[in-house]
Amino acid sequence: MEKEKLVHQGEVLMLLVKRSGLEGIEVAKSMDIHPSYLSRLYKSKSLTSKVKSKAALLLGVDASIFETGLGYDIPALQGIVEEPDEEFRALEAEVERLEEENRQLAEELLKEKAISEEFRKLLLQMAKR
Repeated sequence: MEKEKLVHQGEVLMLLVKRSGLEGIEVAKSMDIHPSYLSRLYKSKSLTSKVKSKAALLLGVDASIFETGLGYDIPALQGIVEEPDEEFRALEAEVERLEEENRQLAEELLKEKAISEEFRKLLLQMAKR
């Protein structure tokens, strides 16, 4: 007998969303989360109880579907989700690029704030002379 593929909580969420026919953006809005966070949840091995209960309520399942230990053996859900296509991969790469750009901009902002603070101190010193 062939062993079933192990599925993690994020994958279970993705499979349930796919099975529901809802668009990811609809799911994210209903769960009051950002669509990019939903994408991250799909990759998670475990989900918070808040996420699991919101998802269960939205998708009409019992939250216990997420609670089977380290992995999930859910044959009824397998084969529902297709491999990501090129468009999905391109969008995922763009999100990663934008997150990196955002991180770099945040670092630059911190440096500029430090420089501004130093400049302010120097002006105060000059004003005292």
